[in-house]
Amino acid sequence: MDFLAGQFADVGAGWSVGTLGAIAEFIREPGEPADLQRTRDMISVVADKGGVRIVTRPGLRPIASESLTTESWTHRAHPAHP
Repeated sequence: MDFLAGQFADVGAGWSVGTLGAIAEFIREPGEPADLQRTRDMISVVADKGGVRIVTRPGLRPIASESLTTESWTHRAHPAHP
């Protein structure tokens, strides 16, 4: 959760969730106001254009990966079940 809190606070970090045919994205502009909330089991950031929230679940752990795009590298964290 500490890592996610830092990423949610970073205006340069963008978030996307989805699969083929359906995607949701959350990106903030520099200086755009946002409300960051954190509890033991949840972290969220909400701005005028939308928001994102992550809630922990027992046994769920992030798996990091990266891939090459036509312009740069993209980094991801995937949920994985034990």
